[in-house]
Amino acid sequence: MERSVALIENEAYRIGEMVDFMESHVVDIGGMAQIRGEVASGIRLRDAAGLMIQQTTELAMQDAIAWSIYYSSAYLKHPLPDVVNFLEDRIANPTKDNPNYVLACSYKTVDQPNGVISFSKYNLANVAANIEGRGVPQHLPLANLSAHEVYHLLQVDRFPACNLRHTAKINLDNNDYWNNTWSERGANIFGRYFEEAREILIGKMSL
Repeated sequence: MERSVALIENEAYRIGEMVDFMESHVVDIGGMAQIRGEVASGIRLRDAAGLMIQQTTELAMQDAIAWSIYYSSAYLKHPLPDVVNFLEDRIANPTKDNPNYVLACSYKTVDQPNGVISFSKYNLANVAANIEGRGVPQHLPLANLSAHEVYHLLQVDRFPACNLRHTAKINLDNNDYWNNTWSERGANIFGRYFEEAREILIGKMSL
């Protein structure tokens, strides 16, 4: 059975391993500054996206995205992405006729060999509303989403043929095919584990 990256079988062990890594990892100051700067310039929620949110909310979200991209990349031993930005509105916003939309995506090009990670402004607006205590539609937490997309960048390098075959059918059958591929299932598991590990770490730091 072909797998883009083997699915993790022991959930508790893997989450614990991630927490240990986060606690012991020696931060590359230059790398962290690089990704923080890229997120701050590419994910301008109040300016470029026009979201009516508090500045503290914007800074908290940018920090969560940058932190998660940095640590998930370090954990997977993948270079930091070249670009972090917003998705095009035509695929990132829901409509009456198409209530489904893309939360985020990642890809690589010749000019951006380490990858591009793009986020939906609509989903980020929901995250912001949740942070500020307002009722919102379902959204995917930033740590989960960021790590999920980093995982996809790793798949491009390690399993290019499998990745191409899976992504070629993303828009078919209402994404049923894509959601059941090893590529997407692996990224879903990694993102969820990473988010849980980050929450455990935050809890330990607040004790």
